Amino acid sequence: MISFAMGLFTSYYTVYLNRNLHIDKATSSLMVSISYVAIVLFMFFTPKCTKKFGKVGTIFLTVMASIPFMLMIGNGNYFGKYVVPVVGASLFIRAGLANLSSPVDSALSMDVIPKDLRPVYTSVVNFTAGIVSILSGHFTGKILFVHQSGYQQAYFLAAILYAIAGIVLYHGLHTFNHKENEIVLSKGEKR
Repeated sequence: MISFAMGLFTSYYTVYLNRNLHIDKATSSLMVSISYVAIVLFMFFTPKCTKKFGKVGTIFLTVMASIPFMLMIGNGNYFGKYVVPVVGASLFIRAGLANLSSPVDSALSMDVIPKDLRPVYTSVVNFTAGIVSILSGHFTGKILFVHQSGYQQAYFLAAILYAIAGIVLYHGLHTFNHKENEIVLSKGEKR
């Protein structure tokens, strides 16, 4: 769900900023470029968040915390002369939050999936992500972006999908929400 939701807007940041929010191309490109800095900066907080909230908790919290910033980006037209700083800050924080949990997301499968099934699991996840990207591209091209307002609606639809995915994730995997010092090794020893 999250991959599908991300496909609704991440490739189209500059289109939305230019055409819907009427931010000039140079400024919108700069805003998007600066948001990539957040990806690196926020990953420095991954170990602290994982230690405090656990892996599932970190993923859940970052997904849910991204939603208000997605809604602010989607409602950027209401910020008038403050559109650039508000939407720019929202892009920055959303990108950071979304990627803060990326290393945890990759590592979670090591706790959930038995060792002998990890290669198959990784293959299935990568295959599914590819299919979801194709479906997301088809949905945006054929349905959502038929009208210019679809670029704005993408943020609202993605926020709903993020919320559903976050709740499903936490409900389904909360039993695996071990903090780093509680992770049980395969022989029953504690780290």
